[in-house]
Amino acid sequence: MKCQHMGLVCVATAAFAILAVPFTSAFAQSVESFYKGKSVTVAIGTGVGGSHDQYGRLVARHMGKYIPGQPNLVVKNYPGAGGMALANTYWVQGPKDGSSFGVINRAIMFEPLFNAKAAKGLFDPRQFSWLGATDTVISVAVAWHTSPVRSWQDLRDKELIVGAVGAASGTTKEAYVMNNMLGFKYKVIMGYPGGSDVDLAMERGEINGRANLAYGGLKNRNMDQVKDGRLIILYQMGLERHPEMPDVPLVLDFARNDEERRLLALNFLPSEVGYAFLAPPEVPKDRVLALRVAFKQATDDPEMRNDAAKQRLDINYVSGEKLEALFAQAYSASPEMVSRIIELSQPRIQEVMAKAMVVKTSLTGIGKGGRDITFNDGGKKTEARVSAEETQITKAGQKIEPDALSAGMACEITYFGDKGSASKISCD
Repeated sequence: MKCQHMGLVCVATAAFAILAVPFTSAFAQSVESFYKGKSVTVAIGTGVGGSHDQYGRLVARHMGKYIPGQPNLVVKNYPGAGGMALANTYWVQGPKDGSSFGVINRAIMFEPLFNAKAAKGLFDPRQFSWLGATDTVISVAVAWHTSPVRSWQDLRDKELIVGAVGAASGTTKEAYVMNNMLGFKYKVIMGYPGGSDVDLAMERGEINGRANLAYGGLKNRNMDQVKDGRLIILYQMGLERHPEMPDVPLVLDFARNDEERRLLALNFLPSEVGYAFLAPPEVPKDRVLALRVAFKQATDDPEMRNDAAKQRLDINYVSGEKLEALFAQAYSASPEMVSRIIELSQPRIQEVMAKAMVVKTSLTGIGKGGRDITFNDGGKKTEARVSAEETQITKAGQKIEPDALSAGMACEITYFGDKGSASKISCD
């Protein structure tokens, strides 16, 4: 039995081991008949390049062989509001037949609870079809080495300018909670397309840090910066310390009384949800079970684990049943606690939006079928990432796909810094 912190319901983790129920002949034939010869969409509620994208593509490479009928798994990114667009799409019109499943930022699933009447989430996460998670998420707050902030104590009297994605994402919400509860001095620049764009902005000096960065993502993309002193870990967020960071302060230890500790525990409960995979509501139970079993088998697959290790991705399986229980636990919190979290999550100063760069230039190079472009901006060779889903691309006013871009085209490019995402490309 593992009990969460004060005031929260105990979770019997042992009860959530995936059911080792052998498929009956009729069950296997029905599911195999549905999936055989089909393409199944693995939807990723972020842009390309972040941890959710990496885990989504990892699962897509290895899970298909374990689904009866061995369908082809096809990845598609659905960026927008930190994953809110995909969550709402799944709720309103998502295919309810098991032909699509995906991964969405965990914070999005708690937005209807913590934002109440102001919530942009149209869904109830307790009704989604939860398959499992590849890992729980311990997050960290970080500061760039040029910042005046060197420790978490500095945040009480020194401002740290941090980058963020959508209003409901952890990169935004956790900064406000820490400001309003503990008196930290985060200034949030919101509206970056994804976590990788926030990282690049930090390296360019546009911002000074991040109020929330998944430790798995840091290990994968930023650990060299930690080792050489360019990136400073201030504290970690979750219900328990990560075993690889025993000496990094835990946010729960900052609580000054029992009430603050209970509030922080509820606020950071999403860390237990981690990188969770889901399908829309009302998917037939036999297909949900088939997908859950296939997901578990994939996470146990040595090939998938080796693939993950090469990318510095941890695999710590969480069952779909446990995810259901975690959402039930969170959404049963008292109205008083929820109201307090809502209050603490609000900005108390005017929010500042990230500014994209705009340049009129000619494309000098095209890579990866149009997913990478190079061009000159102010005489400097510049690169930008392009996505069919998140980049608005036109030629002579008509929408085109990334693979229609070619060197020499004269375009106006709206992008978030060198090697960042392009949000708009308008070509003559």
